[in-house]
Amino acid sequence: MGFDLLAEPIGVCPSPPRITLGETFEMTAQQALGIAELLRAAAHFAQQIDGQARWPRLVAES
Repeated sequence: MGFDLLAEPIGVCPSPPRITLGETFEMTAQQALGIAELLRAAAHFAQQIDGQARWPRLVAES
């Protein structure tokens, strides 16, 4: 939010709504929805491969 101190009376200039994540990242509603969709897709993928994923072998068999 900003203020126009030179206006008579003083004007208030509201900022568009923002979402703060962990008091560190500030984003618009559209950006938050994009992140939420990506997190949902990642969680769905993690549920599908639960117990199936394996770490890559560090030594190749010959």
